[in-house]
Amino acid sequence: EQRVRDEDLQVIGAENAYASAESSLSIQISQNASTLADAKLKVELAELALERWREGEVARQREQYRIALEKSQRELARLQRKVERSRELFKKDFLSSDELERDEISLAQAIADEKIAVLNQTIYENYQYPEDEKTKQSDLKKAQDALERTIEQNTINKRLKETEVSTRKLQ
Repeated sequence: EQRVRDEDLQVIGAENAYASAESSLSIQISQNASTLADAKLKVELAELALERWREGEVARQREQYRIALEKSQRELARLQRKVERSRELFKKDFLSSDELERDEISLAQAIADEKIAVLNQTIYENYQYPEDEKTKQSDLKKAQDALERTIEQNTINKRLKETEVSTRKLQ
């Protein structure tokens, strides 16, 4: 009778372990679905970020630099004409040396502004754009790699839980 009771207790313990293993498998399946959805979302967000950057941010930045350069070039041309007229007026004593000097200072500032605009555009195209592109592509690649790892890890975890269920069922 003692052996029968001991065996009954073992059966009950095995049934509980089996039920626990089945619950653990259900939880794992649900957890796998959640982690997979999260990983897929991260890939989609990285793809959207890359597309937004390529389609919007790059075009906007390039347009801003183009406009700044064009504006500085027009201002430079305007001030060059003004300085030429000021020099002629100065030679004819219609303009003071102070006014001529102010116009020449404005021209020097316009030359510096144009050089800065060219430099900003060059820096963006040669350095910032490639850096941003590599960063965005790297973010996407990381998200894709994380998705692949998640799929593999989910498969392993599910297989382990299924094996545990089978083992508990046999017990």
